[in-house]
Amino acid sequence: MGAGKTTLGKAFAREMSLNFIDLDWFIEERFHK
Repeated sequence: MGAGKTTLGKAFAREMSLNFIDLDWFIEERFHK
């Protein structure tokens, strides 16, 4: 939380031409929490 994981993850995925999935967002959307 607040450590920059999403920011760095997105940048890394973009550099490596990979898809980025934010698991925090995914879990919140999936389980409505």
